[in-house]
Amino acid sequence: MVHKRLEELDSLRGMAAITVLLNHYFNVIPAFSAEESNGLVSLLKYTPLHFIWSGHEAVIMFFILSGFVLSLPFLRNTTVNYPRFFFKRVCRIYLPYVVAVLVAILLFSTFSRNGISDLSEWFNIAWTDPFSWQSVINYLIMLGDFKNFQYNPVIWSLIHEMRISLIFPFIMYVVLRLKWRKSAVLSLLLAFCSYVGLKLSEIYLGYVNYGSSIFDSFYYTTMFVIGVLLAQHLQKIIAFFKTYQKWNPLLLATALMCYTYPWWFFPHIKLLHIRLINEWFTVIGVVIIIVLALSSSNLSKFLKLPICTFFGKISYSLYLWHAVILLTCVNMWYGTMPLGFILVIASLLSILISTLSYYLIEEPSIKLGKMAFRAKN
Repeated sequence: MVHKRLEELDSLRGMAAITVLLNHYFNVIPAFSAEESNGLVSLLKYTPLHFIWSGHEAVIMFFILSGFVLSLPFLRNTTVNYPRFFFKRVCRIYLPYVVAVLVAILLFSTFSRNGISDLSEWFNIAWTDPFSWQSVINYLIMLGDFKNFQYNPVIWSLIHEMRISLIFPFIMYVVLRLKWRKSAVLSLLLAFCSYVGLKLSEIYLGYVNYGSSIFDSFYYTTMFVIGVLLAQHLQKIIAFFKTYQKWNPLLLATALMCYTYPWWFFPHIKLLHIRLINEWFTVIGVVIIIVLALSSSNLSKFLKLPICTFFGKISYSLYLWHAVILLTCVNMWYGTMPLGFILVIASLLSILISTLSYYLIEEPSIKLGKMAFRAKN
């Protein structure tokens, strides 16, 4: 049982947030977002080196880490009151989210150029639709499946975080009463049924999925369950891995290959890369990475370096703000200075603003959740 805060996991979250930032910044450049690439771009894109700028894969890591961390009070046999649990999640996730959304809408209204044809398709899916109050309401209430990339392209995952938080105590109730094999099988079955339901609705109902459907929420719930199972059996898993420490370099290489499977394993053969296959190879990679982070002394020491723990601390704010800052900087300065220079400035501003956001918005929101929790005890 885990009884202390695991700095390694915070740092992993920070490293993942950096790769999401790099993913979005690279994807502004048409050569990186195009299907066909060559030279250095191909090496970075279609080999396990893709882990340097893995975006979607990093979000899967976020989901598994969230399941892991949220399960700890339940696994310690601590009495968890549902309203208090959910209020703390609202303070932790939703309050900083609302601030970032409102600022993004203001910046969009001020600086949007309605797309820049020289840049990638990915860049031009955001900040190009006209403003509408309905879109603002959709962002704020997080319901339905809407164009969640309109103002801030990263918020789709936070929609799932909040929805899954609603049912997380129920998830724990089920997992704690089942053996791990049954929990794992039910998790995979839920993922499969959610995937099939989404596909059938697209084919027969003409449903357009923007990535925030209720099917997606149930699908990603399974990744929270994987995090729960990992936390529940962590000591046994770590003990097993420690007996084979000499294999750690090979295990890390295997983890990175699984993590980046969608990009290097015959990427143009579509049958090998349906969503279920791609993402569950990534899940395997994430699980190995987490276990190595906690069982390998060398990796643990690296993740406890001040620079790693710093990015772990600001990881949520960095995730929230980097795309908004990117869109603002490019819309403001593209055509007046080199794109590479703009991306460097945007990266530095992202770190600066994320640090301010952590201390001025995130930390007070966390304290508010804890104060309310104590006040009701």
